[in-house]
Amino acid sequence: MSTTPEKSLLIDFLPSHKKVSLQPGKSVLDAAKHLGLPIHANCSGTGTCGKCKIVLRQGDLPITAADRELLSEEDRTQGIRLACMAVPDQDCTVEIVENAAERGGEILIKGLHRHVAIDPAVRRFGVIVPQPALAQADSDADLLRSVLPADLEPLSLHLLQQLPDKLRESRWDCQAVLFENHLLDILPGSSDAKLCGLAFDIGTTTIVARLIDLESGEILATSAQFNAQRQYGDDVIARIDSANDQGTAALQQTLIAQLNDMIGEVLLQAHLPAERLFQLVIAGNTAMQHFFCGLPPRHLAQMPYVPVVRRYPQLTASELGLQAHPAAPVLLMPGLGRFVGGDTAAVLLTLAPRLSETWLAVDIGTNGEIVLCHRGRLWTTSAAAGPAFEGAHITSGMRAVAGAIDRVYYDNGVLSSHVIGEGAAQGICGSGLIDAVAALLQAGLVDYSGRMHAPGGRVVLRDEVALTQGDIREVQLAKGAIATAIALLLREADLRPDDLESLYLAGAFGQYIRREMALRIGLLPMVAPEKIHFIGNAACAGAELALMNRAEWKQIERLSQQVEYVEVAAQSSFQDLFAENMFFPLPREDE
Repeated sequence: MSTTPEKSLLIDFLPSHKKVSLQPGKSVLDAAKHLGLPIHANCSGTGTCGKCKIVLRQGDLPITAADRELLSEEDRTQGIRLACMAVPDQDCTVEIVENAAERGGEILIKGLHRHVAIDPAVRRFGVIVPQPALAQADSDADLLRSVLPADLEPLSLHLLQQLPDKLRESRWDCQAVLFENHLLDILPGSSDAKLCGLAFDIGTTTIVARLIDLESGEILATSAQFNAQRQYGDDVIARIDSANDQGTAALQQTLIAQLNDMIGEVLLQAHLPAERLFQLVIAGNTAMQHFFCGLPPRHLAQMPYVPVVRRYPQLTASELGLQAHPAAPVLLMPGLGRFVGGDTAAVLLTLAPRLSETWLAVDIGTNGEIVLCHRGRLWTTSAAAGPAFEGAHITSGMRAVAGAIDRVYYDNGVLSSHVIGEGAAQGICGSGLIDAVAALLQAGLVDYSGRMHAPGGRVVLRDEVALTQGDIREVQLAKGAIATAIALLLREADLRPDDLESLYLAGAFGQYIRREMALRIGLLPMVAPEKIHFIGNAACAGAELALMNRAEWKQIERLSQQVEYVEVAAQSSFQDLFAENMFFPLPREDE
């Protein structure tokens, strides 16, 4: 007796009208993942975080127990559902709620820039290739190689397939496009085609791409997007867990698809074909670079936290399925140790001219990454801070987009705040969270132990946005982890905070926090505020340096071998110091 297979359902996502067939029993979150749509799923789809909101525009999605627990009655009435729990039994049209909010959001694309001579590994040479003669037995490849450097690597099959036409169409007057000693392409001698490279900063939360003219150094176009892998979880551990359960392919494919979308965007801005993109440099944290390459990240999440590789093999665009010149080399920044990845190596490269000084560089995120330099000697470590400063695990937490409180003030007994976009407050982002905790400390509503002195353990900041006792504890855990890592790194180098000449804050989050507030809650070591410098998206800036000057790439390869990795969690004093750093600094006399 045969059974009729269940009919698949059609899910239509607005505003893109991307559609997918969904098997009965699958969720709307599954549909979004299949399409590679960015959707915020902090809990990896277990129905506990309440972040993966969608709006039902057509069809029917029954209200679930998770919807009743995590969504307001007003939300449910307006058709808002949790995508991970929404299992349709008919065709539906939905819109991802966060997409509308994030359209007005700003992703940091500015960073520390320093001038370097333009000397890329990709370069062109004009050559006159000898024409074949009956009396000679030379091949097309032999004739071409006779006018190119003697150490040239064997030509690729892809180029050999095109070589006869390229030589004859150019009438043997050619431009050879080389990457080091690899021949990438042959152009006509009269060609004025641009030779371009692309620098990618692949962050857990955001991705930034810069298209660069490799001969003039001009930035031709920029793209910035939220990382579409958020559908697998907000932090790298959640995504590693997802890869362990379902394999790495889905996360790699989601990332590659998004990078291709961004490549298409910058090439369109610059009015260039993909064949003009001759090199890519990738800067990402350890997990992101593993996902990019399709490497299994399983042991990154298990003690002793071992990556597959620290120095990545040179790849090509065609190997990865990237929409660039097929032979374009893809270089990944070297890792510095365990969870200190290529993005921190890129930050280090931007600060390389300051190696004779004493400084600390900190990228505050879900995984805080720290580099300490003292007179040319380098140490690094990471701190599992968690996603509190990115809005996750905070009652009213959200990213720095329209509707987020990003500044909180306490003056003459009054709490006030600023909202991005100047409208009603919908939540609070990381910079606002630090401000808020500092303001509550100043107001005496939170004491140095983190205990909240407010009715019901809750303080309303603005509109319906409030901080709870649980939120304060999340901040303590995050800042305690970072402060402890910094303290132990300084101890390893036998340095004190006063010895630091500079403290550099990298990344989008570091750009927007206020020095005094970060010091007030004990997130940063007690240094003079004027020593703290914001260097923005230094990861992308470092990738640009490696792209524009081959000596810079060799320098970061060399420096990555000199950095001493310190596993602070293995230190015997870690737990005691972490417990100490959970407390907030005692108030100053003027507070």
